[in-house]
Amino acid sequence: MKVTKLFTLICIISLNAVYAQENNANDKAKTATITNLELSKIQVVPIKDTKNDRQYELYIKLPEGYAENVYVNYPVIYFTDALWHIEIISGSADFLAKDAILVGISWEKNLKGDLATLGAHASRFRDFSIQPSSNPQAQERYQLGQASNHLDFIRNEVIKYVENKYRTDADNRSYFGYSAGAKFGAYTLLTQPNTFKNYILGSPSLSSGGRDVPVLSKLVPNEALNANVFISYGDLEKETSPYTDEMIALLKNKNDKGLLLKHEVIEGTHETAFPMTAVHSMKWLSQWLLPVNNYPVLEGPYFGQKLPGVTPEVFAPDIVSVKGRNEAAVSFSPDLNEFYFTTKKRSENFDGTVYFSRLENKKWTDLKKVSFTEGKSSNESHTSMSPNGKRIYFIDDHGKALYVSRFKGSWSDATPLDLPIGDDKVFNLIEAQNGDLYFFNTTKWKLYYARNKNGEFPEAWEVDIEFGGHAHISPSQDYLVVDELNKNRGDKLDLYVYFKKQDGTWSKPFDLGDEVNTDSHEAQPRITPDGKYLFYSRNGDIYWVSTAVIHRLKPDDI
Repeated sequence: MKVTKLFTLICIISLNAVYAQENNANDKAKTATITNLELSKIQVVPIKDTKNDRQYELYIKLPEGYAENVYVNYPVIYFTDALWHIEIISGSADFLAKDAILVGISWEKNLKGDLATLGAHASRFRDFSIQPSSNPQAQERYQLGQASNHLDFIRNEVIKYVENKYRTDADNRSYFGYSAGAKFGAYTLLTQPNTFKNYILGSPSLSSGGRDVPVLSKLVPNEALNANVFISYGDLEKETSPYTDEMIALLKNKNDKGLLLKHEVIEGTHETAFPMTAVHSMKWLSQWLLPVNNYPVLEGPYFGQKLPGVTPEVFAPDIVSVKGRNEAAVSFSPDLNEFYFTTKKRSENFDGTVYFSRLENKKWTDLKKVSFTEGKSSNESHTSMSPNGKRIYFIDDHGKALYVSRFKGSWSDATPLDLPIGDDKVFNLIEAQNGDLYFFNTTKWKLYYARNKNGEFPEAWEVDIEFGGHAHISPSQDYLVVDELNKNRGDKLDLYVYFKKQDGTWSKPFDLGDEVNTDSHEAQPRITPDGKYLFYSRNGDIYWVSTAVIHRLKPDDI
């Protein structure tokens, strides 16, 4: 009784809150602009069944990190009735199948004729049915029994498109179908079992006056199915569940050692069992959805890359320098055994992500994301390690400088760096060998340096050079490489070097030359701790070149 009263009280309080919110919302709605919600990260791809001249759409969702993990091949979950199922499949996958590509197959678009009078979903009656109607008039109107045509479309056009376009594991395809879609899945399992490795058949609509099961029984092949199959129905599906039980018996009686069968009864009717069918089956499926990592074995210094001469080369193409994103701000540890750099998608302007790899047992580990702020800042960029390897400096999404300290083989919590610049914003902090810190003040748009006093920087001075944005001081502190817009190259960023003169002042800037500076942007220079190589960004990729391109520019009188 107490529980009932408490529940009633909660309902009353909740309803009052709802009414209050509703009234408030109604007031605001008078001036608000109403827009449609679009599912994020879902690509809509038109695709044609060329054999039957029918137009469909694919709803494709790629897993998080797909663009960056270029050596990973992903399992794919295909599902029919895409418009009905995409929200719950997508939501379930976010928790249970994070590493899978989702491909929803729509109904035929722009239906015409008698079939169109049944609604936008009507093509499913034709495409998923495994036999013609016993009613000649109905058959003439709706052309039922075309599962074989639809399966041919999926095998030869949908799957081929997906596997040519995306990095997929062709040996790990899964299918999700519910109701008529599950019947189509059963037909696929028995006629072309190698289409998918895993089958989810939720509440198959196998009634048709009891005629579907005999049709399926004639399709059971002699050879092994080599598939994992999840079959379910609602505990209140009294009329259709016996037919599903017959199909399950057909599969069990096959005594197929290559068939792993899971049968589950879900609470609910044909309609209400669907949500839990999706969740339960996706949980069952998750045990097989492991991506295939084809990450190459990288041994030796500098990711095992061939060392460049005076002609710049892309650094670690398709590993570090990846199409579709921008990479910059390379930073090695003093022993060259740790490597950090910053990336961002080319569609984004500011937010940066840090990646990291370590040389262990002479092999570089897979590149992994690292968040020094544990997600508190959406941007972590311009990473640079101190010459002693005990600090990493970086910039947050407010243009403020932070650092982490090495602590027991890992890194400490991020700490704001106290610089004598007030509320000014900065980027690209580089610590010199003597501890001085160079940084660019974006508020004043000038390069500064600050003396290191026991890890603190109480005073800062402007660096007396003609120009320069991102700057990197050499390990020997005898030259400074900067980027700057070059009007002679259409206001493209180029790289320049200043040499330190005997009196401690800086020389004039020297253009690094046409091999380094092109009609593209060259920016964010970094010198390796051993002083041998210059890294920089060009067209979003990371390039490297021997520092001989710098030393040959040094005048004899400096």
